[in-house]
Amino acid sequence: AYRYFTTDNRSFIVADTPGHEEYTRNMAVGASFADLAVILLDATQGVLVQTRRHARICALMGIKYFIFAVNKMDLAKYSEERFREIEKQIEALKAELGLENVYIVPVSATEGDNVTKASDNMTWYEGKPILSILEQVDIDENQEEGFYLPVQRVCRPNHQFRGFQGQIESGKIKVGDEITALPSNEKAEVKGIIDAGKEVTESSRGHAVTISLDREVDVSRGCVLAVSYTHLRAHETRGNLV
Repeated sequence: AYRYFTTDNRSFIVADTPGHEEYTRNMAVGASFADLAVILLDATQGVLVQTRRHARICALMGIKYFIFAVNKMDLAKYSEERFREIEKQIEALKAELGLENVYIVPVSATEGDNVTKASDNMTWYEGKPILSILEQVDIDENQEEGFYLPVQRVCRPNHQFRGFQGQIESGKIKVGDEITALPSNEKAEVKGIIDAGKEVTESSRGHAVTISLDREVDVSRGCVLAVSYTHLRAHETRGNLV
């Protein structure tokens, strides 16, 4: 689900993606458009497998700004000791994945603690509430090198055509380029590109395209097509890609 809101300082588009393991690919598609990720944790459970998986996927998609919202602090009796335990787990995850610009915020969504304003129940927390971080974070507009496209849909109007649809998030692509499908690492050559309903020989960042390949590869919704994926492999080697 997508929701939109505006404050006096900035406009936002929120992509609410599922946290359940079965819907990880849906989460990957939502992350592919994001400048910043807010990853929710349960204060009573700490860092889980899905926390690690989502952080890794966000890094894979090139997200450089993270807010780890340690939620349900009311159920943890607003314990600073419990928050510090989870904070250490997140710091370890940050080091493992090489995450940049990480904010860790103790919150209670039910009670509104540290969501839009500072909490009176956690005076030991000296950082900013989530909304203040969102309004003030300085998003780095520098773009990654190389082409990558998160696949949103596989188009099969007939038995003769199979195209992969999505928005180009970085770089450019042209007919004849060799692409790599992630996470399968299969390679194929770009056979055709359809941009705005017309066949073209090349396209670039920001365009929604349909790409067909010269051979069958294991690609479905949530996979990524890349040309120069050195940066993506760097993230992969800092932990097994799932």
